Amino acid sequence: MLLAVPGLGEVRYLTSLMAFMPIVFCHGLIALPKRVRSLAPAFAVVPIIYLGVAHTMVFAYADPVDGNKNHGDVIDFLDRQGLRHGYGTYCFQAYAAFTTGSRIKISPQIGPVYLDKIPSFSAEVDRQRDVFYILPNSGDYLEVLKNREVNYQSKRIGNWVVVWGMSKRLFPLDLLSETELAKNNGYYRW
Repeated sequence: MLLAVPGLGEVRYLTSLMAFMPIVFCHGLIALPKRVRSLAPAFAVVPIIYLGVAHTMVFAYADPVDGNKNHGDVIDFLDRQGLRHGYGTYCFQAYAAFTTGSRIKISPQIGPVYLDKIPSFSAEVDRQRDVFYILPNSGDYLEVLKNREVNYQSKRIGNWVVVWGMSKRLFPLDLLSETELAKNNGYYRW
């Protein structure tokens, strides 16, 4: 019960308490008669299954358009255009750093999960005047650019839209809609 109550709302809260699971299970095993101790291996399997399922669910939710295999096409396009600094989802950051020898630096501030694997890239991108964006083409982000009267170039590549050459420097927070920013519990990254 101790572990279930905080975890009712979000899986991540229960996951952070997984370190206490062995203590709780061992405490329960001490109270059990010796003939029931054969269940101990089953108690070890439950947390492992839970962690596997929870991680699968988190990554499936984290990037719903990630099932598409256009990452290489997007990075090749950026390289051909000479675009070196920009914003995208976390999956693009490591892929671009590895395949281009760190020529293309991506800050992962786009997407519902913020995993910054190379923080120095994010700091460098934030200091640049001309940046690109790798956006899912299923959102209203281009409408926000039009409403702010920003001129830009764009190219659709699979489930992504690459936006560059913007007439105004915008940060990822600037591309969120008024509805997203007005949420009671804070805004969510797209």
